[in-house]
Amino acid sequence: MEQSRNNIICAVTALTAAGFIMACSISQTRSITGPASLQTLLRPLLYIAAGAVAMFLASRLDYHFLQRRGALLYFAALILLALVLVPGLGAWAKGARRWFRFGGLSFQPSEFAKIAAIAAIACFAAARGPRLTGLFTGFIPGLALAAVPAGLILLEPDFGSAILLATTCVLVLLAAGARPTHAALFAAPALAGLCFLVYRSPQRFGRIMAFLDPWSHYDGPGYQVIHSLIAIGSGGVLGRGPGASAQKLFYLPEPGADFVFAVIGEEFGLIGALAVIALFALLVYEGMRVSSRAPDLFGSLLAFGLTTTIGLQAAINIAVVTASAPTKGIPLPFISAGGSSLVFTMTAVGLVLSVARQIKEPVLRPVERPQTGESAP
Repeated sequence: MEQSRNNIICAVTALTAAGFIMACSISQTRSITGPASLQTLLRPLLYIAAGAVAMFLASRLDYHFLQRRGALLYFAALILLALVLVPGLGAWAKGARRWFRFGGLSFQPSEFAKIAAIAAIACFAAARGPRLTGLFTGFIPGLALAAVPAGLILLEPDFGSAILLATTCVLVLLAAGARPTHAALFAAPALAGLCFLVYRSPQRFGRIMAFLDPWSHYDGPGYQVIHSLIAIGSGGVLGRGPGASAQKLFYLPEPGADFVFAVIGEEFGLIGALAVIALFALLVYEGMRVSSRAPDLFGSLLAFGLTTTIGLQAAINIAVVTASAPTKGIPLPFISAGGSSLVFTMTAVGLVLSVARQIKEPVLRPVERPQTGESAP
């Protein structure tokens, strides 16, 4: 699996480099509205360095540590998710309480919860074995493990991350052998609950309406989508050039965060956008190869879950930016601004590499030809 490990490292390195390039590009907006401080450029480098260290340490860690300490990590994640909801402990920003702030740094516990929940589900599924096919011995307890952290994240509120975590955990259960019919039993009630939450929230409902007809909601929730499409369309095939985006200056809100892919499309064109998609496809493909060849079921499910959450997150972000899905605050892994997201996503990649490191390649021995007699003179 050395080739898979190298491909994963190369994909992550290229995506992280793209994220830093976009951070430098977005920082140009500061020079127009005000002087760009050195901290603006040093902060991404700090998070990249921390993420690289975390990925290296996770890759050298025996991933069975998560199997032995899965319950501890899971409950630690629940405690952090509960504490962030407490006024005075969790920081309130943009209509949500999702962060702990320590001076100039911030920590988003939902990013840690993704890894902890996937590890707990993988540990649960591997331990249950054949009992996982039962509704009350397998699927419902596993679904409950996913529902608790997802519910706490939903209270922040962070609708997108909650759905992402729950979906990934259900996919891990199905990959482990849970019956699809059991998942189908809960699909209709879950969909009805989501529709109710969307209808009860004017902001979420407005995003659905803007997705259906963004131009009718230009002064509201359709504003971001419209200018995202303008940015991508104006980039053409080759792009306007590095740093030459116009939409990032005065039109597209927070271009370095959830809509950074639109700026990539404007500055680097269709070629740059397809290159980013190809890198994510390579990362997911190699992650799934690691999952399929893992030495045990826990390692297989852990690699599958971590790879799936990265792939789904990238797919959702790109779908939102291209108006293929309603607007939702899901960052683009490795590229969108956000220290917690970068560090924990690189940690997840390191754990996939840890699984790959323990895969033993088959030893090819030379075929011994049978002796047919004395050799000719």
